[in-house]
This record gives sequence, C-alpha cells and structure tokens, in this order.
Amino acid sequence: MTLGQKILIWLMFVWLGVPFVVMQDHYPLFRYGMFAEPVQEAIQTEQFFVRYSNPKAGNPLPQLFDPAQIGMPGPTYRLLLRNYYYRRQSQQLLENLHRPLHRVGVRADCWELYRVMNFRDTSLVAQWQNAGL
Repeated sequence: MTLGQKILIWLMFVWLGVPFVVMQDHYPLFRYGMFAEPVQEAIQTEQFFVRYSNPKAGNPLPQLFDPAQIGMPGPTYRLLLRNYYYRRQSQQLLENLHRPLHRVGVRADCWELYRVMNFRDTSLVAQWQNAGL
C-alpha cells in the first residue's frame, strides 16, 4: 500500500467514525437501519359539524349541513369551522352559513355547531336562531 492509499483510508475512517465518537446520545442510531421506528403521523381527532332545523315550519328534526348545498368544497368548509371556532366567532359562522342556504330555498331557523373530540365526545359549542331574514 502506498502512502496516499493509507492516508485515504485513514481519512475515510475519521470521516465515518468521528461522528459516532463525539455524539452524546444514541439517537442517530435509532433513525436508521434495524433500530428504526415506523413513521407515525399525528391523527387529527378534533372534528366539527353543523346541524340545522326549522321548528317553526313543523320540521323539528335537525339535519346535517352539507357544504355542497351551497357549492363550498369540503376542505374549505372544515377549515372555516375550525377557524371560526378558535376565533370565538361561531355564531357569526352559523349566520354566514344560513344566508346562502336561504338563497337556494332551504328554510332553517335553528343552527348548531358541534365539536367532536377523540371520535366520541360530542359537545354543542354554538347555537344561532334566525331572528327573521
């Protein structure tokens, strides 16, 4: 072996070995190879939905609001529900959803926003009554 080859082998050893000598914990070893843990995504367990009813017209059973009724995409609708809830403007959201639905001919006087946590805990977080549009 020539001197150049020995230096090259020594530099490769230093380049590959020094990071393992100076590391303070074993975390890099758990990222790769046989010690790797499967990648897990955090699942969004908080959901919102809106129900409406028209008790004045003899239809007290609430119906689930579908954003397609007013031509709104589902992801946009879910984002709006979450956004208005955290800005504490849920009643304004319910009023804003009432207007376009009223324009397409659906009469709804009582609106409710629900929050579902962990796929089982459902709570009413906002309610809006139509005062006469």
